[in-house]
Amino acid sequence: DPMVWVYAGAAGVLGPGLSRLCLMTALRTISPSVTAVVALVGPIFAFILAFVLLSDVPTVAEVAGSVIILEGVAWAVWPRQPR
Repeated sequence: DPMVWVYAGAAGVLGPGLSRLCLMTALRTISPSVTAVVALVGPIFAFILAFVLLSDVPTVAEVAGSVIILEGVAWAVWPRQPR
């Protein structure tokens, strides 16, 4: 069906395009390092949305991967004490 290609093309252009536009707007007020760390949390949002909207029950490996991602993000943004 040709409409499938139209929808796929629109999703391909609007999805990355809109996200990049939001990212560039955010960089006006947030430092690039914080923006990069926040971008790492994207898979966690996908994980939560899949569970809530699609009733997709995660496997143990997926939960472990999510925990590792969150620990890495927390470690990167945690304030360090001066020595």
